[in-house]
Amino acid sequence: MNSTKQKNICELISARETFKKTESTKIQQRNIRSAQERKCNSTSAPLNVKGCSLIKRKSPIPKIKDLLSVKKPINQNKNYLKENIHYVKSIKCKKRPIISQDYCDGHRQNLELAGLLQKYVIKKEYGRTPLYIRKYRKQAEEAKQKIKPESPRMRYIDDEEKNMILNGLKNNLKEIEKRLSALPVITDSISKQKRKTDLENKLQKLEHDINLLEKNEIIQDLKEASEKLLNVNKKYMLSLGFKENPHLYPEYFMRNVTLPVIVTYAESGQEDQAVSFVRNIAVLLPDHLTLMYNIGLQTHESFLLQDYCGNNHCTIMNFDLTEYPSHIQKDISLIHPLIMQDALRRVGGIFFMECSIRLLTANLKTLISQAQKNGIVTWQSRYPTTTVTHPKMFEYFKTTEQNFYFVPAVESSKLIIFNTKNIHYSVMYPWIKCVLVQNCILPIGAQNSGCQFDKKPQYRYSGCHLQDSSALSIVLGEHFKYNSNAYSLTNSSLIFRDISVEDAKSEIRFEKFKRIEKYFICFSSHRKHHSEIEKKTNSENKLQKLEQNDLLEKNKTIVKFND
Repeated sequence: MNSTKQKNICELISARETFKKTESTKIQQRNIRSAQERKCNSTSAPLNVKGCSLIKRKSPIPKIKDLLSVKKPINQNKNYLKENIHYVKSIKCKKRPIISQDYCDGHRQNLELAGLLQKYVIKKEYGRTPLYIRKYRKQAEEAKQKIKPESPRMRYIDDEEKNMILNGLKNNLKEIEKRLSALPVITDSISKQKRKTDLENKLQKLEHDINLLEKNEIIQDLKEASEKLLNVNKKYMLSLGFKENPHLYPEYFMRNVTLPVIVTYAESGQEDQAVSFVRNIAVLLPDHLTLMYNIGLQTHESFLLQDYCGNNHCTIMNFDLTEYPSHIQKDISLIHPLIMQDALRRVGGIFFMECSIRLLTANLKTLISQAQKNGIVTWQSRYPTTTVTHPKMFEYFKTTEQNFYFVPAVESSKLIIFNTKNIHYSVMYPWIKCVLVQNCILPIGAQNSGCQFDKKPQYRYSGCHLQDSSALSIVLGEHFKYNSNAYSLTNSSLIFRDISVEDAKSEIRFEKFKRIEKYFICFSSHRKHHSEIEKKTNSENKLQKLEQNDLLEKNKTIVKFND
């Protein structure tokens, strides 16, 4: 008990001492603060005293009597009227906002705030690239020029280098064959088995490399892919009329035929559309010859076409696809330029249409005269060239996408073309070369489906590649210096219409029914005529028999009389 009391007493004493210390420190702080206030409030106190910048009080407020006694200086030379007039004139009036009422219930909106007024279009700088962007572009181009070009991943191998590599590979192959022949027949240990398998693997690799180098096609494809070249076999170009002295319009063309000649093609299953096409041309353009190219038609289909073509100023031309590269045989839509060139070298001027297209008018004189003047007339599509062309195709024609942002694409399904010198060398030649090179006409990643035409801006690539139409759009844009009005027209719906297979079949059925009726009428009339002839012959035969009988009887009477 005594120990606990002593502890409590010690604690009380320590608490009293701490309380006294805190009170003494507070008193000292108060004294220091009051001394600072006295110094700051005194008029002779300097501004550099610590704490005075915050605690110093403002000067006292003057009394009203003191303010009234002070007289303001009056500037007698100042003309307040003129200054006021100038001030009023310089003030700009607030423009009333342009407000429109767009609903019958009285709803109104400010057109400027809604963004419906053309404010920025009127500016001089509208539509121009800013200076800072030009500066950054220049800096980027300079930086690209400074950077050293990287060595290409693929390199074209010349014939000399290829022969050197082949000889080295063949020598290595002989050495490995010698090692294999030197090995023992029985492989008892694991080391012998490993040595044999390693030599056999090396031998297989060498044989594979030798076979790869001996095939020139693979190396040629590598060169075309790396350098974007249009290397085509000469036999294809010679068969299509690209030679030293080609037949060009107007020096050479088919005589006794009105130009242009109508050209189309039909494949298996399109005989009804082809027959309907021939009938349409025979009605609207009876003086023009029609060339129908046969691409894989079966025998009964070709007989049906020959029956119609024989009566309608039409000839059938056989076209063998097996003479051309494999990618054209797989995709028949790539055959358009080949058929056009084959017809141009024979005739001189053609009007090409697919067999599913029908003419609506026969007034084509203005179109034909324009085609004879410029060499070609095509029809525009709704989209720019860059929207429907894979970006890699532009590299083969040594041009850029920016040149075709606002050049409309053209349709290769219908066009009028004459085999003039400019068209032969500047349009058909590069177009056909691109079609015959697979990497040009069908770049890696290109496809016909999955078109996204809702992208903005509209000249962005839609993911849809139109193959021969895209190549033709690039060639014509380069030849006519991006002036689409010189070679293309709009509103093709006024001249053409597309029909489906079912519509063509219904037309053919109706025509067949008419032909059967005519056949029966002709047959019945022929039968009547034949029956009348038979009756006449029978009557004549009867008269002849009667006359013969009369003669016999007369002869008998004469003989009796003589006796």
